[in-house]
Amino acid sequence: SKSGGMLSKLTKQVSKPWFPLVIFALSATNTFLVFLSGGVTALYISACIVRGPKKFMLCALANALGALAGFTIFHAVVESRGVDWVRESYPGVFTSKHWGRTEAVMKSGGWGGCVG
Repeated sequence: SKSGGMLSKLTKQVSKPWFPLVIFALSATNTFLVFLSGGVTALYISACIVRGPKKFMLCALANALGALAGFTIFHAVVESRGVDWVRESYPGVFTSKHWGRTEAVMKSGGWGGCVG
């Protein structure tokens, strides 16, 4: 079947020793291209399942470090260009109802609101 062949190809790719680097790169990129979230999550979970419990930590570490790298770059961009540049570059984010809710939670809960 077509889906079986596709699953077989995916399994071969995510089991490659270099695949955690793909997870790292996609996680970092996802900071700027939020629409990748579903794809990154699917690949991450697939890699963890295929690699098994012994190699799960490598995928988890690659995912976490990729997200950290992305947010570090984002922070540097905000520091160098300012918050106004970010608001102008991503206008849809700041006008969405989700952003309004996020700001309200952060204002009422402080850092705990950010984490939660």
